[in-house]
Amino acid sequence: MSEEIKLNPIQLTTALRACIKARRRCLVKGAPGVGKTDIVKRLAADEKAKLIIMHPSVSDPTDYKGLPFVVDGKASFLPFGDLDEVLNATELTILFLDDLGQGSTAVQASVMQLADRIKGNKNVVLLAATNERGHRAGVQGLLEPVKSRFDTILSLGVDFPSWKAWAVENNIDYRALGYLEQQPDALHKFDATADIVNQPCPRTWEAASAILQMEVDDEDVRFAMLIGAIGAAAATTFHAWLRIAEDAPSREEVIADPHNVRIPNESSALYAVVSSLSLGFTKPEFPSIATFAQRLYKGEHGEFCALMLKDIFRKDPSVEKTPAFSALSKTPVAKLVMEAVRFNQSEAK
Repeated sequence: MSEEIKLNPIQLTTALRACIKARRRCLVKGAPGVGKTDIVKRLAADEKAKLIIMHPSVSDPTDYKGLPFVVDGKASFLPFGDLDEVLNATELTILFLDDLGQGSTAVQASVMQLADRIKGNKNVVLLAATNERGHRAGVQGLLEPVKSRFDTILSLGVDFPSWKAWAVENNIDYRALGYLEQQPDALHKFDATADIVNQPCPRTWEAASAILQMEVDDEDVRFAMLIGAIGAAAATTFHAWLRIAEDAPSREEVIADPHNVRIPNESSALYAVVSSLSLGFTKPEFPSIATFAQRLYKGEHGEFCALMLKDIFRKDPSVEKTPAFSALSKTPVAKLVMEAVRFNQSEAK
């Protein structure tokens, strides 16, 4: 028996998009906080579909069957709320059942009946997500007839490159990104526990990023908040990294004086500075960044130069058409520049 294949977020997006276009049903399973719901939300927006999210974990069977009433001595069910919208959909509508595995047996049975009622409705696509029993997320399991009503069951894993592509577009703090660039395995270390603590995962790293951007003057308080976001072990290592990264010049200092600004020697500080330059990048800054890139290369920090250029071209491919790019492509950095361009082109495909 072959092992289960875990898809990364980009691959899962591809699969779900195909299911939506073909009006087929898909169930996604994965650990808490890996982005299942966010992927569905983004897809609904991309496909210009109406998104209806229902939560079986806090639902009643009537939410999926309707309110019972009697007509001419016969029992019937009156749809209401989200159910009414689903059954009477006149435009592309995604019905997303979030945390399906946490629903009671009665709710799952009602979901099964609803799945049969909307089968063949070309305006409605049924998608669902669930954690698994080992995740300690309150999952009791799924009834076999419920599982078989989905055309495919896919598993979502976590990989840093896919998360980074999302992070660059969603204003994740450069320090969080710089740290994870250096320690990509720290992005997701899930160990199911009954303790009331958070653990590192894409969702909690987004929270840690937000904490870094808050106005908190007391460093002990900020450290406590980071522990509350990503757990004590991850926060302790990250906090130590932050202290080293403080040696990095600010992006404002680099842009203002790229010829003379100090280049740090510590790799943590270098990750911090190149992340700050790429994440906050605007095209008018590229001449200064190009100058700084040449200094990184000459200072035997070519890997950081390449990382910075790749992220900048990912963020704004039109940089390739600027005079500063043309000038940079004629310097010893040219090889790294072209590698960054090819990398961006391959990602676009």
